[in-house]
Amino acid sequence: MVSLRSLLVALFCTAGFAAAKYSGDGTAYSDDYEKDSTGFNACGFGDLGDKWEKYFCALPSNMFEGGHCGRCVRVCGADSCVVAKVVDACASCDYGDIDLSKRALKKSTGYEWDRKAVTWSFVSCDSGEEEESPKKSSKGKGKGKKSEDRKSKKKCKYGRWKKSGKCKKAKDV
Repeated sequence: MVSLRSLLVALFCTAGFAAAKYSGDGTAYSDDYEKDSTGFNACGFGDLGDKWEKYFCALPSNMFEGGHCGRCVRVCGADSCVVAKVVDACASCDYGDIDLSKRALKKSTGYEWDRKAVTWSFVSCDSGEEEESPKKSSKGKGKGKKSEDRKSKKKCKYGRWKKSGKCKKAKDV
């Protein structure tokens, strides 16, 4: 049987795998089926199929890596969220910005032009669910028994730790 402590440690360790979220301006890229309107897309994609020819995006050049080609992002604006496929790099975008097809920008922000505040993260193209971030380690950083004890406790407000069902000051743990 799995102990409560083991479950809490497992939950703590997997919490570090949350997908990274970015925020910036969403801008208009081009119309449906025109992912190459500013020149050939940096990923070199041909036909992507009906869905992705309408919902595509470009990441800022300073965030773009060849490994992002074909990945999907969920972009959320004032109106709703939309999933788009990465096909290009955006030279005029700042870190956290994202350049979207007009349809994707309109669905998420209500506008198909202008700069509008959005948040975005990488998601699965199939399900639209957030992907795990490979950058964070699941290993604890603390040393010794006191650190291990704290990992197994739920954190309470104001730097207190839950022990025996009650919140206590960290120095009391």
